[in-house]
Amino acid sequence: MGGRLFDDRLVYKMCRGIDEHPVTLADLSAAIHVWGLPVRSPAAEEWLGHGVLSAEEQEWASRLTVADRRLFITTRGVLRLLLGRYLERNPRHIGLRKDASGKPFLSFPADSGLQFSVSHSGDFGLLGFALNRRIGVDVERHLPDFPWSQVAQSWFAPEETALLSTAAPARRMALFYSIWTLKEAYAKALGQGLALPGQSFAVCPFGEGPRGLLACRSNESRGSEWIMQTPFCDRTGYSAAVAWEAGSIELTVRCFSLKPDGV
Repeated sequence: MGGRLFDDRLVYKMCRGIDEHPVTLADLSAAIHVWGLPVRSPAAEEWLGHGVLSAEEQEWASRLTVADRRLFITTRGVLRLLLGRYLERNPRHIGLRKDASGKPFLSFPADSGLQFSVSHSGDFGLLGFALNRRIGVDVERHLPDFPWSQVAQSWFAPEETALLSTAAPARRMALFYSIWTLKEAYAKALGQGLALPGQSFAVCPFGEGPRGLLACRSNESRGSEWIMQTPFCDRTGYSAAVAWEAGSIELTVRCFSLKPDGV
C-alpha cells in the first residue's frame, strides 16, 4: 500500500511492527493471519485512543477499569490500524458494529469479505483475519486460582473431561487452557461465544498441525468443516488458539509488538 493513510506519526511509531510485515487483502485469499499484541504502554493507550478510536469507542472505554481500558483501547486501536492496512483505508473511517450476540463486525466497507476476531487476556491480545470465511481467536492467561476443574465439569464435553481426568495431575491445568481456548475460538467464530453450550461439541487438543472437531452434537457446523490450531502464543503462562472454516489454505502467523519510541 503506497504511503501512509494519515499523518499521526506517533501512532505509527507505536506500531512499527505493522510496517515490518506488509500485508494486503489479497494475501488472505490463501492464508489466515494472526497477530500477537503485547499491551504494556500507557502512551499507546493515549495515542491510539485519541488518534484512531471513534467517539463511541472512546466513550465506552471511559467506563472501564484502568486495566480493561488499556486492553480495549490498544487492541481496538491496533485492530483499526490493521483493518486500514488490509482495506487501504483511513482507520478512522472504517465502520465497526456489533451483532445481536455482541460480536464486532465490519459494517463499512461491507462488501470486502474481510472477517476478523479479537481476544485479550492479562497483558496480551490476539487478532485474527480471514477472507470470506468465519474466524475466531482466543487467548487466556493461566490463573492458578481459577476454578478450572469446576468450569470443565460444567462446560466441557464428556470426551474433554475424560482427557482431563486421565492426564497427569501436573499437566491438567495447561491441558484445560488448551481445550478452553480451542473451544472459545470455535464458539467465537460461530458468533456465539460462551452462549454456545460447551457440551454440544468437543475439540481435539493433541497432535501436530491442524486440529478439528472431535465430536459435534448440534447443527451449528452443518455444511462447514472447521480447522483449529494452538501454536500462537509463546508467552509463558498463556494459551491461545484460532479456529476457521476449512479450505485449501496455508496458515500464516504474523506477530508484532508495540514499540514506544521516545516514551
